Amino acid sequence: MNQKVDVIHNILSPPGMTPDDQERIRDMIDDLANMHARRALLVDDKKRAIEAAMPVEVVKALADIDAEFDMEARHVDSNITEREGEVRMAVLTFGDTIKAAYGRATWNKPRVTWDNKGLDGYAIAHPEINVFRKVGEPSVSITMTGIK
Repeated sequence: MNQKVDVIHNILSPPGMTPDDQERIRDMIDDLANMHARRALLVDDKKRAIEAAMPVEVVKALADIDAEFDMEARHVDSNITEREGEVRMAVLTFGDTIKAAYGRATWNKPRVTWDNKGLDGYAIAHPEINVFRKVGEPSVSITMTGIK
């Protein structure tokens, strides 16, 4: 690598992470996306195989049933969303967790956040505050954005 590329690589890459490491992780993510796609295809293939084994009138009747129940499910989902909003507002107003026979709405105290950038700057002049600084473990969220 030339010097300019080395500088860019050092800025964009975590310590010890080489371009080959990054490429290997990209390959693993793409492989995972392909596994998700394969699973989705298996579900579709199974549905088509079941439909192929049934008489046409049964397939049509099942499609009609799906359409009827899908419409009702959308209506129920809308009611659930509306009721969840009502429960959230009521519990926020009440200010405590409410337990019912079949569920619970848990009230959580507000989360306290700090301006990390500002405190990091303040800590330069006042390093004694660093004893109160805690750093948790990093986490990873995986999102599939496309299928090969």
